[in-house]
Amino acid sequence: MERVLQKAAYAAGCPLTILTAKWVRWSSASFDGARHLLTIELDETAASAAWLDALPEADLPIPGHLVADLVIASRSTSGGRITAAVEVLTVEAC
Repeated sequence: MERVLQKAAYAAGCPLTILTAKWVRWSSASFDGARHLLTIELDETAASAAWLDALPEADLPIPGHLVADLVIASRSTSGGRITAAVEVLTVEAC
């Protein structure tokens, strides 16, 4: 997930730094996948803010997986930087 987010941000002209990243396996009666919890940091620019606003609806290709849900759980700005907590649910593609 980290590389996918970094690639998407870089393509939008707003490279990011991953501060923390962890994941846990997840499954339901029908699907298997993972819950990803990331803390990211970007320069506080209009492009970065727009990219972060659009991220929950972005198409993020992950081979063999689908992004089922993506939420910006928190967001703050300080010292010219945006810090955001990102929660992602991925499921294995059938």
